Amino acid sequence: KRRYRETFLKLFNSATIENGLKWPFWKGGEKARADRTAAWLNANGVKLRGHTLIWPAWEHLPAGLESLKNEPEKLRAAIRGHIKEEAAYYRGKTAEWDVLNEPLYHRELAGLLGLEEELNWFRYAREADPAAKLYVNEYDVLVALGANKEQQDRYEAFILRLLENKV
Repeated sequence: KRRYRETFLKLFNSATIENGLKWPFWKGGEKARADRTAAWLNANGVKLRGHTLIWPAWEHLPAGLESLKNEPEKLRAAIRGHIKEEAAYYRGKTAEWDVLNEPLYHRELAGLLGLEEELNWFRYAREADPAAKLYVNEYDVLVALGANKEQQDRYEAFILRLLENKV
């Protein structure tokens, strides 16, 4: 364990916690482990990237949240509450947040709540943790030596929408 930590500190200056900050894990008992990891990273000057506040697919959200899909205002409130709670809890401990993970493939929440709601998620994160840099995370953008032009164009358009709306 000691050797791993020493080697890690020699090789890396930033890190993310694989699952501990994802909503189901954070609410489901991983919070204490995530806290210990965040404290260790911070104590050793390693920048922490929070991953992720919202992964907008039912399979990656807490159990039971899908029961709110016919109650959009309650669903909005639950998401808003989570983002504000977790981002505020880690304020000063995270340098960056992946606010939204894989939004190009997972459209369930945007389909129910509207595209504007995705923008609000960034606003809530900014309000809760003003100093953190905010990101959108996507996969399959640079596969096949960058040949996935369609995915790159979609991702660029998504990012431009975020920037145009100043989130």
